[in-house]
Amino acid sequence: MALKYPNGRHGKHLSHVWPGNPTGTPQSPHFMKVGIVMDNDLDQAKGRVKQAVGDLTDNKDLKNEGKTDETAGKVKEFLGDAKNKADDLVDKAKDKVNER
Repeated sequence: MALKYPNGRHGKHLSHVWPGNPTGTPQSPHFMKVGIVMDNDLDQAKGRVKQAVGDLTDNKDLKNEGKTDETAGKVKEFLGDAKNKADDLVDKAKDKVNER
């Protein structure tokens, strides 16, 4: 499975380095964010495909299932973004406390 990196490159190896992840290590928190983004994108894409197939086959159940999958992907993306922002705020607060 080819992975899409934030800078647009594709590849099979997780050791690639991209902006924001200078080490390219799977243990990096940035790696986890990319994995979450891919999962959200997959849910949204899967939902769009189901909706299209439901339209073509006149299958309302499949179309509704696709809408649900796409919405779930969008909700996961929103919650992931909120979590990342909260994590960044916590890290900044820790840095301020450690400066003292």
